[in-house]
Formats: sequence, structure tokens, C-alpha cells
Amino acid sequence: MAGAMRIARSGFTLVELMVSSLLFSLVIAALSAIYSTAFGQSGKAFREGRVKAMALGSMKAIMKHVGESNRIDLPTRAGGGITGRHLTGCSNQAPDGARITPSENVTRFHFCVRLTNLPPGRACDGEPDPAPCMFYYTKENASACVASDVTDANCGTATSAMGSPRFLASGLEINAGMPANGYFTRAPGALLAGEANSVRMTYKVTRAPVGNGKKTIYIVDTTASGQFGVFP
Repeated sequence: MAGAMRIARSGFTLVELMVSSLLFSLVIAALSAIYSTAFGQSGKAFREGRVKAMALGSMKAIMKHVGESNRIDLPTRAGGGITGRHLTGCSNQAPDGARITPSENVTRFHFCVRLTNLPPGRACDGEPDPAPCMFYYTKENASACVASDVTDANCGTATSAMGSPRFLASGLEINAGMPANGYFTRAPGALLAGEANSVRMTYKVTRAPVGNGKKTIYIVDTTASGQFGVFP
């Protein structure tokens, strides 16, 4: 009588399965840690880059328009100088009202800082751009510099005279040593220490810390000078 045949079966023992599962879990945990770190660093770099871009972009826009200006209306220098949230003036217009370069229009510019968030879905709606926020308007005219109708209340929204604004920066803070609303100033002495046709812009562009991270801060503090003598 032939002996019974023994059939060999392939497979894993319980110990082998446990070891494999443990190794797989360790690999997944390591990959998760790497991904989490990389994602966190990427998010941090993005936030810092955006804050830096807003700080530099707003500073360059202000310096360009003030540098080309022939008149500054706000802040004024009268009465020792005013510090505030509005900076507005005109370019390509001589004191007598004539265009300096006849082939170019007269331009009104207006920078403003809004202290409250706008409705959701718009720039400066709180996330990712919390107030205070900076906006600026420009309006060209063939004959004279238009009167700006931008106020504290409508800063950041379209107006009938100046049209739609451009968003510049959010999360603004006033620099140390400046008075309330001290974003733009022409006050002489320690606050400005410049010529009568100069405007000092000074503020911080910030972002609150995320998780265990640190607060992101970029400081803007410089002066820009217009092309003509003593402005109002």
C-alpha cells in the first residue's frame, strides 16, 4: 500500500507576520514624520514669502508715487505735521494747475489703511488677510488732479471718484514710538527728521504664529521725497 503523500504548503508564520507588520508600521511612521516636517516647512516658507512680498510691494508703490509727486495733500505739514492712515497727492501738475508734461495725464494717488475686515471673499476679509490692511487708488485725468473721496469708512472699496483700489498688505501694526494711526507722517523732528517735502512711512507687516512657530514680522520704515519744495 502506497504511503500517504504530504503536501507542502507555503505561507508565513505568526511571528513572521508580526515582524512584517511592525516593520511596515515603522516605515509608515517615518514617512509621515518626513511629510509632516516638509509640509510644515513649506507652509512656513510660503507665509514668510507672502509677508515679505507685501512689505516690499507696499513700500515700493508708496516710494514710486511720492517720488513722482508734485503735491502732497495728506498728511499735511501744517501745525507741526499730521500723522495718519491716509497718504494722497498728485503728480504731473504744477502749482499753477498746468500739466508739467503735456503729453501725460495728471495722476491722483491715495494710500489708505483700513482697520476693520471687509466681507468674506474680498481682500482683507480676515483669512488669510486680517485687518489692518493697506490699499491704494490711482486716478488719471487729462486736465486737473481729481479730488479723492476715499475715507476711513470706504477705504478698500470702490468709490465714485477714485474707482476700485488695489490691495497691498494686511496684518499691519504700528512701529514702536509712533502715535496712534502712525502709518504715514510729515511731522518734523524725531518722527520724520527729513525735508519739508518728505513723507515717512513706518509700519510692520505681520502674521500670527501657527502651532509652535514664531510670529512673522517685516518692518517698513523709510522716507520718500517729492519733486517740489514745501507741500501743504
